[in-house]
Amino acid sequence: MSGFKQLESALNWVDSNKNDHSNGAMVLITDTIYCNAEFMLHFLCSRSLRQLAQDTPIPPTPQLRIQHAPSKTNSILLYISFADDFTQFNIIQKKLGNNLAQLNKLNQFVYIDGRQYISNSDKNLKELRQMIISEMEGRKINIPEEISTFHTDSKSQGKSVAGRLVDIKINIVIDDVSMLLFCGKNLSEIMKFVSFCRIISSATKGIFGLRIHSDSANDDTDTEQERLLNTLSYMSQYVVQIKGLDSGFTEGIHGQISVKEGVRIEDRRFSPRTYLYTLQDLGVVISAKGLAAI
Repeated sequence: MSGFKQLESALNWVDSNKNDHSNGAMVLITDTIYCNAEFMLHFLCSRSLRQLAQDTPIPPTPQLRIQHAPSKTNSILLYISFADDFTQFNIIQKKLGNNLAQLNKLNQFVYIDGRQYISNSDKNLKELRQMIISEMEGRKINIPEEISTFHTDSKSQGKSVAGRLVDIKINIVIDDVSMLLFCGKNLSEIMKFVSFCRIISSATKGIFGLRIHSDSANDDTDTEQERLLNTLSYMSQYVVQIKGLDSGFTEGIHGQISVKEGVRIEDRRFSPRTYLYTLQDLGVVISAKGLAAI
């Protein structure tokens, strides 16, 4: 788990006084066919779920990690998957110590299988946006009218939303946006969905993380993928690139992580960094270039 702590340090999210600077951050994660960034998604999820556990009082029974649901939860993690099913995601989160079934009962975690919205031609992302709203309302989480009408009225975008939804933090993680393009969704529809999620997380001071493949963006024939990647980069505070080693294959090293500032970053303390990484069963081991893994 030391690798996850080092990723948090690289993003400058916690200072020496343990102040959290991740509120409202958007993190764009890019990967390639040969270097999968799934571990970064689990890092964002585990960090959000760890904060949930810290916000929840510790119960007297030692074997229980989470108390009964409070009258009103202070934060929630919404995970939207267009790639894998819940089973695989749950297996990894269990290894990381997170009981997703229990967190779901506590209204602190929601898993949405987005694959039905890309495999079924009769469904679209507008329906998915409505489903997210219904999911939140069903859990007694108030959604401002500006957000709940966003999917039908583009003029409502950005109007009086920031700061309105401050009673609960909504963290959103999406895996992965590339699948929407691959399955024929148009760029305008995709960006409206991403903007919808971004407005919710920003207004609630939650983290918004999403993954996109960068391989085809380097292909001159895939202009839509390049446009999507550029637009998402422009929206983000942080860009985390997962790719192979510049020097080629090295035994025991799976690739490199480049943590860069996005166009929207406001943290003057942040400085770009590059690490080597090795995947393990319970996380990732990270080392600086030229140093042994720690």
